Order: sequence, then structure tokens, then C-alpha cells
Amino acid sequence: MTLDGLDFLVLALGDHIKPDGAIWDPVLNRRTPDNHYAHTSLGLALSVRGDPRWKLVLENWLKLDPASRGHHPFNRLNLLLLRSVALEADSPPEEAVVRLSRAIDACPLAKSYPSNNWALLAQLCRILESSSTSGSQRSLDEFFKLLDVWTSPSGAFIDFPRDPSVSAATPMAYHHKALFLASVASWHCDDSELVDRLTTLLLWSLRTWDGAGHAGGMGRSTHALFGDACLVASLLLLGLDEDAVGAQILEGIMVRLKSQRREDGLYWLNPGLGGGMTSWDGYMCLSVYNAWFAGIVSWASHLRATKALPGCLQSGPGAVSLVRHLSDLPANGQQSAAEFAKCTRDEFTALVSSSGQPPQGFSRTEVELRYAGGVPFHVRLGEQVVVPPPCRIAECAIKETPALAGWTPIFSHNDRLYGLDVFTNWQVEQNADGTVILLLSGSPSRLCQVSPEGLWGRVLAGLDWRVLGGRLSRQRVLRRPTLRSVKAVIEIRINPDDHQVVYTIKLDNTEAEVHYLNPLGHTHVASYPVKRLLEVGGSAVDPACLVSAELPSAIYQARASAMPLIRLPLGAFEGTLSLQWGNALT
Repeated sequence: MTLDGLDFLVLALGDHIKPDGAIWDPVLNRRTPDNHYAHTSLGLALSVRGDPRWKLVLENWLKLDPASRGHHPFNRLNLLLLRSVALEADSPPEEAVVRLSRAIDACPLAKSYPSNNWALLAQLCRILESSSTSGSQRSLDEFFKLLDVWTSPSGAFIDFPRDPSVSAATPMAYHHKALFLASVASWHCDDSELVDRLTTLLLWSLRTWDGAGHAGGMGRSTHALFGDACLVASLLLLGLDEDAVGAQILEGIMVRLKSQRREDGLYWLNPGLGGGMTSWDGYMCLSVYNAWFAGIVSWASHLRATKALPGCLQSGPGAVSLVRHLSDLPANGQQSAAEFAKCTRDEFTALVSSSGQPPQGFSRTEVELRYAGGVPFHVRLGEQVVVPPPCRIAECAIKETPALAGWTPIFSHNDRLYGLDVFTNWQVEQNADGTVILLLSGSPSRLCQVSPEGLWGRVLAGLDWRVLGGRLSRQRVLRRPTLRSVKAVIEIRINPDDHQVVYTIKLDNTEAEVHYLNPLGHTHVASYPVKRLLEVGGSAVDPACLVSAELPSAIYQARASAMPLIRLPLGAFEGTLSLQWGNALT
């Protein structure tokens, strides 16, 4: 496994440092945002290489208006790691230590955060700053409590809500971040209980890997460089670059990142190369995520080169379970988790979301489909992704081009959009021939919030936005209205030998004015041929009728297709879609 691309990235980032220490962002065409963490991330990457410019970059960050700085937990972690590197010197310069202490003090931690991954990050900072054994243990115990509450029974990190007793969102990029945070803690606290939790998180991360270069596709920051950085750094910190499977994952990610490299040496933030910023979330920034990757992966690599693995990862039950689980994962068959079903055999891998999750954002103008259930969100054949993940799409765009909703069935009633994105019942089966079958049932949920009505509604919305930080809006997503007049049963059948996905939807409707906007909707990529068969009501449908559109997905050349909208008839409706790729075409 090689990290040659890492040195190239740090050199490229160095070329974007201005004489005063500011960092230039070539996409924004201005200096990196003050409220992010590019300065401290790049400072960390430079410090482990002995590049004195880390002081220049840090000094520029310290000169910023304190009110404009943000992402304090991220900056604090970077600075704590940077200080640990500075203190490795036989005689660490007092000036540098004082400068770092001043910078750390400029990143206060809050009592609570909107996202659970922020809260876990803040708790890691408290672990690293504990000055006594007893204090470190108390901080670690609190870290355990958070992890235990925010880890699903199958091992996924729950990023939302804070109390996940009813439902939970487990975006894959932030699961990898939780794994990274726990991996960092293992180097500070030599604790076997931590290794047990690490193993649980690790195994879920491994299930997201497609056997080639991707380990994501569900939830926000889809296939983002941020999540890649966290997974790469974690595997290094856990010593799994020396394990055959771990080395294969690392190699796959680094090789894939070569295809994302820009002319200036930085990486595009996901594999959706065509549009540059395709499928970026609003908080994503080229200079920030590249610096984050350079910082934490450089630090993890530095630790592995200069120190032995912690005792809890070297010997005993912990290390054995980590390595054994990687080596014993079946190369073929089902490696499903509660959050998604997985079918893999040789060069074919398919991941399909199960019951669906609450979106981490309930907008009035945008439809969030990246958490939707019943969606084949990642299918790989050989080195090619043939089914891209869903997107967050403007409501007006879906009304104009319903095919953009992809696999999620969308319905219109009283000018409101509803989607089959969360299911009340689901189950996964696997046949003897390796075919995986996912069965789901439920009713459509409303996809966008309604604008506040009346004076009190507007006042409450303003208070939520300005004072409560959107807390009421986030809780509202857990209580979305449903279109109970429509009941659905969906079957998704994946045949790994035939490289085939068969999708069947059965609807029962009791409301006259319901429109099915994207019958048999699905996603695919333009660069790889696919054989499509459609059937409605037992009769074959010519695929030429499909309406197709470019999909702003995190995967390059993504497209979405669907039949034209129909008024949903009263009673029963049934349709089947078959997609088949590659040399198994029949």
C-alpha cells in the first residue's frame, strides 16, 4: 500500500499558502473561509514534515477576528495533535508551545452540538487534554457513554438525533469519522473496552466497502473526501495497513483518489468529476477537506512511523479480534447491516438501503433523498460504479423533472410532494444461489416542510433559526405527515451471478387525486451499458418511453430515468424494472 499521493497533496496545498500565511481556495477564488479548519489541518500536515510554514499558517489563523472563527472542536483537535508533534522534540521551542496553547484556548468547547459527531469530537478533545489518569478515565467513560447511545445495534454511528430511541440517521462519512475519533482515543487510552467498541465500528465501516475504491454512498457528504480521510487514517492508526484486507481498502481508496486529482494537485471532493462541485453539501469546501485529509492522514502515518502500536492493539483479545474479523470477512455473499443490505460476489457488489432514515435537514425548498430506504445506492461491476447514489434536489426541479428523484417513488397530492423514503416493515432474505431479496412496506412521507402560516408561525420560525439553531426544524423531520391513502410493498431482488437488480413495486391507492411522478424511477451511469426491461400491470413497456436526465450525483456521469408521470389509479398498481450489466447480459 502506498501513500505517495499524500506527499503530492501536501506539496500542492503548500503552493496555495500566501506570503502572510493565508490559504487560497481555487474554487471559491478567495481565501479559505475563516470559520472552517483549513489552517489548523494544513498546519498539522506541515508540522509532521518539519516544514516551518506551519507557524506562518497558524499565526494567520490567530490574527483572524475571533468572532469569525468557527468549527472549534475540529480546530481544537488539530491543534492538540499539532502540539503533541511539537512536544516530541528533545527541546521543544517554548515560543511554539506558547503559540499553540494560545491557539487551543481560542477554540472553546460547547456543552452541546446539533450533530452527534461534533459532540463526540469535543469529548475526544477532553480525553486528550486530561492531565491526570483519573481525569482521563472519567473523560473516556463519558466518551463510552456517548458511543453506546449513538451506536446502532448493528454497529453504525448515529449522527442524528441526540436521542435515537425512535429513529436514527447514520451517514456513512460520519460513521468513518466516529471510527477515526475512537482510533485516536486508543493511542491515548490503552483500554480493552475501547477496542471492543472500535471493533464494532470497524466492522460496520468494512461492510460499506465495495471491494474496490469506495466505502460510502448513504447519507450526507456522500463519497466525500472527508470520510475517505477518516477511514484511511483509522486503518493506519489501527495497524490494519499490515492486514491484507486493510491494505486492499487503503490501496483502493488511494487509487480512486488519483482519478479525483485536479490539475493543481488538490482532490475534487467526491468522484462526481463532471461538474466540479457536483453533489457538494453547503458546508463542503475544497481547501478545507483537502487540508483535513492531509492533516489527519499525515499525523496517523507519522505516528505509525515513529511509535509502536498501543498495547491494546498489539496483543490480547483486542488486536486478535480486529485482524481476525478483517481476514475472515466472506469474499462472497451477504454482509448486510440493519441499515442496508449488501450482496457481493467476485467483481459485483450491490448496497441497498433498508427501512430508510430521517433526513438531517427538513427543508421548505429541497428534497433530501440520500437517506431514503429501498434504494440501491451503490452498485459496482469491476472497477466501474454502475448505480450512483441519490441526491439532495430542489423541490421545483423534481416537479419539473421527476426522474431526478431516482429510485424513490414520488407522489403529488394537493400540490405537496410525498416520497416512499421510510418504511414501517422490512426484511432481508438470501437464497442458496446468493440472491439477496429485500422486502419493504409503508406509505409515502412528506418531503418538504410547509412554510409557517400566520404571525405566530413566522415568529416561531424566526426564533428557531436565530435562537435555537434550527432545533425545532430538526425535530419536525421525525414527525413528518404521511400519505396514508397510498400503501406500498417493494421487493428488490439482487442476483450477483447475473449482475442484475430487479425492482418490483405494488401500490394500493384509495385517493382519487394522487399522481405518481416517477414510475419505475432508477439511476445509472451514462458510461456503462445497461439492459432494461419494464413491465406495468403484467404488460411489457418499451424502455424508449423513459424520461432521462443528468443527475447531480457524487458519481461521475450519473443519470436518472423514469416513466412519465401518471394519475395513480384507485386500487392496485404494479410495476417491475430489471437492470442488468456486463458480461452476464442475457
